[in-house]
Amino acid sequence: MAPAPLGIAPARMSGGAVLVDALAILTELRANFPDRAAYDATFELPDGRHLLVELEQAPQHEVVVDPVSPPSWAVLWGGPG
Repeated sequence: MAPAPLGIAPARMSGGAVLVDALAILTELRANFPDRAAYDATFELPDGRHLLVELEQAPQHEVVVDPVSPPSWAVLWGGPG
């Protein structure tokens, strides 16, 4: 099975939170990779960390995500060593 395509999305911030529009990214990835079943996205935060999102699990409208306490469909990655 091929890995999920990873959309690299610009991080739009609202205070210390990230604005995630999963539907917009998912729509674009599905158009470019129609044969895949799963899609992910990464948002680079101002401090160099990344918020990794499972797009099919995320709400299908824009939401505010606190990277300190991400929801189950997102994970905070500290970046390379």
